Amino acid sequence: MKLSPLTLDRLKTYIIGDEPSFPNLKGEEILQLFHIAGFKDVYDWGNGGMPGSLSKKNYALQKLKEINGKREMQMIIEAVASKAHFLKAPNLDLANSVDVLNIILKEDNYSLGDVGDGVYKISGAVVAEAAVIEAHFEENQEKIIQEIRKARFLIWVAVAWLTDVTLLTELRKKKAEGLNIQIVTQDDGINAPLKPFVERVFEAYYKAPRGAYKNLMHHKFCIIDLRTVVHGSYNWTKKAQYNDETVTINHSTEFAAEFASNFMSLKNAADR
Repeated sequence: MKLSPLTLDRLKTYIIGDEPSFPNLKGEEILQLFHIAGFKDVYDWGNGGMPGSLSKKNYALQKLKEINGKREMQMIIEAVASKAHFLKAPNLDLANSVDVLNIILKEDNYSLGDVGDGVYKISGAVVAEAAVIEAHFEENQEKIIQEIRKARFLIWVAVAWLTDVTLLTELRKKKAEGLNIQIVTQDDGINAPLKPFVERVFEAYYKAPRGAYKNLMHHKFCIIDLRTVVHGSYNWTKKAQYNDETVTINHSTEFAAEFASNFMSLKNAADR
């Protein structure tokens, strides 16, 4: 997304939290925020702190200029308008702060919209994203963990069998960060031992076999931030680590939207 110089200048103070309605960030926290846009700067305590001895405002403005017109600009703004970001200042109202951002973004025909459960995404003349597809045949559990750890807003999981405690632990960590975690899975004897835990910790929906032929909810996919889909033959079970399995990771908002629509249908048809 491409923003005008005036909008960039206005945004910088909100991003670093110099405005009362936004979390005030320390220098190292600003650098961590821009890490999601690919920057690798570190805070140097013994040499002025911020890279190049820049002020926090000037650093933020410089980086905004470098990513202007790119997908990373959208990522930064959505990160600033996230529940995880506002955990740093729980007394602030995220919805009101988003309204403030929208006053600024409106000048360039963009806006942040609530896509559900307080998750905000940019709409408007968004730069088209090229789909990126990765196929994996080994270390599948680790590939899934890597994608979970990148999540900043939401993780929606639809898998037939869910018995891998390691993956559930990663999801629980993300829930603790404030992310929206939802799970649809099969209601059967395989999932029964962990069902009380899953229902207690997450927003979970169990789908019983249906019809004369006991048709199964046999999906194996995960949607992350409405931008990434992890899917394939791999069930989220301990045994799956030792099988010949496939995991495909698709980075595409259009692709993710199709899976999200299917997830909503599964969720609405499942038993709570």
